[in-house]
Amino acid sequence: MMRSKILDELISGYQVELEKYEEFSKFALFFEKELEQEIETEKLKKYMIEREVKIAEIKEREAHNILLKNQLCEILNVSEFTIINFKDCSIDSKKLDQLNEWILKIEDTIKSILVSDQRIQDKLKMEKEATKLELHRIQSFKRAKNAYSGGETLEAQFIDKNK
Repeated sequence: MMRSKILDELISGYQVELEKYEEFSKFALFFEKELEQEIETEKLKKYMIEREVKIAEIKEREAHNILLKNQLCEILNVSEFTIINFKDCSIDSKKLDQLNEWILKIEDTIKSILVSDQRIQDKLKMEKEATKLELHRIQSFKRAKNAYSGGETLEAQFIDKNK
């Protein structure tokens, strides 16, 4: 039956999507540990490039899954893709449970990625602020050095108001 084939393909698609999210999660955790040592510009650039590639792969998989979900909704004459809507249809409950399980696992993985991303952002913000403080310290040292340097003597300048 066509709907069974699409449902099987959708379950398989969610498995692949979960694998991609888990790979992304491991990648984010690895980078988070890397940040504990030292932040290097090259590492950060490499991370951002790899991150964008992984996000593009996930979006590609999600687009395919959305297409399958729309096809399944159309075949079953259901307005919205929800597990509750499919329980009323004549679909194998084991497959629905399996599909629901994959969806829940993906949601959990996304939550862990978001937590990891937030920690990475916090660490990068702290590093940015520390760099700003160091820059201000250096700039104020240079100003103080220039103020007390014995280079050229400055003379008082008076403005002649009579002119």
